[in-house]
Order: sequence, then structure tokens, then C-alpha cells
Amino acid sequence: MLFVHGAGTPAEVTFDVPYQDYSWMAFLARAGFDVFSVDMTGYGRSTRPAPMNDPCNLAKDRQAGFVTAPCAPGYPHTLTSMASDWADLGAAVDYVRALRRVDRVSLVAWSRGGPRAGWVRVTASG
Repeated sequence: MLFVHGAGTPAEVTFDVPYQDYSWMAFLARAGFDVFSVDMTGYGRSTRPAPMNDPCNLAKDRQAGFVTAPCAPGYPHTLTSMASDWADLGAAVDYVRALRRVDRVSLVAWSRGGPRAGWVRVTASG
């Protein structure tokens, strides 16, 4: 089973909160499931490209509080997209399939994780 987070919160905070008995992942693991989660690029424990740390790369209306005056982006390209999310998720599915030697992986997703996971199902079924 692979958990796919939404747009605003990484996987650990969403599915594996390390507080009392709030971990959905731990609950399922205790029930006998192999449980994994994936963080999309820039979320949680994933790799964070350096341009994501430059507040000038935020949209001008979102720079307030980070810079004293609006600034032009130093990296004028999109850092992540639904396509890059699909690539991240595809790599995670491939990893779990190889690690566990299985043909199929069940996905649990919410919020923006839904379109991410939906693409994997669509591409897997042709």
C-alpha cells in the first residue's frame, strides 16, 4: 500500500503522525499490510531543489513577508507540475513493486493526491 499526500501537507504529517495512536500507516502495518508513503519533490523528506528556497521565485503576490520589496524570479521556470508529480509517484510505485516483488500496488490518496494516483491507474490499465 502506498500513501499519496495532497497539495499542502507531506505524507508523514498526513498519514503517519507520530503522536499517540494517530498513525494510519502504523495501524495498517500492525494489521499486516506493507505500508509506504511518498513525498513529492519539495515536500516533507523529499529532495528540495535549491530554487524552492529563494522567495523571489514565489509569485509576486505571495512574496510579502519573505522579502522587503517584490523581486524578480531567479529561476523563471516551473519547479514542479502534475507531470513531475506523476514521475515521482511512478518511481515510487516501481520501487515498491521491485522491493516487494509484486505486480500491483494499492494507492491511498487524498486531495491533490487523487489526480496523482488516478494517472497511475489510467496508465497502468492502458
